[in-house]
Amino acid sequence: VHNGIVSIVTNNYKYPVNVDVSATYYNTEKVLIGTSSDSIPVLQPGEKCAVFCYAPTDSNYDYVNYSSYGITINASETSSISCAKNISINGNFGADNVVATIKNNGDNLFITHVSIVFYKNGRVVGYDYHYASVDYTGQMDYLEFDFPYDENDNRIVPDAFELYVYAYK
Repeated sequence: VHNGIVSIVTNNYKYPVNVDVSATYYNTEKVLIGTSSDSIPVLQPGEKCAVFCYAPTDSNYDYVNYSSYGITINASETSSISCAKNISINGNFGADNVVATIKNNGDNLFITHVSIVFYKNGRVVGYDYHYASVDYTGQMDYLEFDFPYDENDNRIVPDAFELYVYAYK
């Protein structure tokens, strides 16, 4: 998308992994103008996540290319325990946004991260994320994700979206 790179990763291993994503951005003269990275510390087998590498934001630099884009998957070596399977999430289109309902159906949590990937005509057109306040069993939260904008600040009305959640205790 115009403000960065969205990666959707699935853990196809039989053990928890951590995911590190990095990107290096270049301008039209092939001069390095920035780097970005994102990570997910624990992704359980079969779970999917969306990660985002922001493009440089200086208006003097428009990235035209990226390279050295990499996704590194390693066995998770963290003391955090993923609890995403205990979170129920449902999203609906609103007038100019997607409204998501998130509920903690399991353990007390340290953090719950919800991200959204917007699609138009089968193409990714936007990404956003929020943290949900569902730290305790039975707690529910409502999040709003505004529709994305293109590089000319025109609102993009997506025709589909996908929500991703990762939560830890």
